[in-house]
Amino acid sequence: MKNKKIAIIVLALIVIIAAIIACVVIFNMPKEKPEDVLNSYISMINDKNYEGLYSMISAKSKQNISEEDFLTRNENIYEGIDAVNINIEIQEVTNNSNETAIKYKESMDTSAGKIEFTNTATLVKEDKEYKIDWSSAMIFPELRDTDKVRVSTIESERGEILDRNGNKLAENGTVSSIGIVPGKLGENRDEAISQISELTGVSVDYINSQLSLSWVTDDTFVPIKTVAQSETDLKNQLLTISGVQINSENARVYSLGEEAAHLIGYVQEINAEELEEYADKNYTSTSIIGKSGLEQAYEDTLRGIDGVEIYIQDEDGNKLKTLAKQDKQDGKDVQLTIDSNLQTSTYEQLKNDKGFFIIMNPRNRRNISDCKHSYI
Repeated sequence: MKNKKIAIIVLALIVIIAAIIACVVIFNMPKEKPEDVLNSYISMINDKNYEGLYSMISAKSKQNISEEDFLTRNENIYEGIDAVNINIEIQEVTNNSNETAIKYKESMDTSAGKIEFTNTATLVKEDKEYKIDWSSAMIFPELRDTDKVRVSTIESERGEILDRNGNKLAENGTVSSIGIVPGKLGENRDEAISQISELTGVSVDYINSQLSLSWVTDDTFVPIKTVAQSETDLKNQLLTISGVQINSENARVYSLGEEAAHLIGYVQEINAEELEEYADKNYTSTSIIGKSGLEQAYEDTLRGIDGVEIYIQDEDGNKLKTLAKQDKQDGKDVQLTIDSNLQTSTYEQLKNDKGFFIIMNPRNRRNISDCKHSYI
């Protein structure tokens, strides 16, 4: 009987000790699994909660990068490439003492298309929680802390508008941009501006308003007007005035000028309302869009879609790896049925006559060859 009581007491002590040990182990166990921590980390990137990300990295990692630099680096990279829909698929979990290595596959949608890669995250236990041992390789495996992620735009060509004989009525060419460098106007500033106004036809008030913009400095080139490359006499006269500078720039060139302006129309940088209206058509804040005439009517045919390349660059400016690339899509040409040689000789007489108009074939408005020009 006595032995039985001793056995019961010993058994009870063993149970109590086991319970205490279990409680200690459970109490000291991390509150979340390492896989859950990694998934939370990715969710915070999707939510653009970069402050939250910093709270999830290890103490050792925080010694290597300040919170300000961490926030700036992550925000600039993820938002710079328009990263959305970031997802991971955990492939392997390896526990080793106080560290856990998680191999996973990551994917994200960006401005240059989908990026996919395999990566490994190391998580360490700190104060009963798993923390991520962070370096720039957490963003992309090949990315070192001294590297940068660059986004390069590959400019597309807008389609050209041709007459029936293939003569270009609207083409991608170059124009001369007339501008002023304020710091070089000299002592006779007002006189120089007056001369520029007289030669260009641009008002003195407009010139002064452009020179007074907040971004203008003494060394800034301030564009005032664009003219055709062939306007050599005008450009030579302007270049005799202190402060005038003329640059060449890419632009839409219209060979018939005002003679066909109502028909051909013109292009201009997209505005905020149009950017919102065409949000699903890959326009950006710097896109050029048809504003009137055939440039507007056949915008979907003429417009090109810029390509984008996202790549890693080292501190010396060398390209190390292309992460994603979307090729450009040039616009398509549109050919009219009009003869520009005939148009230039008769347009001045016809355009003022209310009987002159353009008939678009209502059954196939998308086909420019179905445009007919009538005089009744």
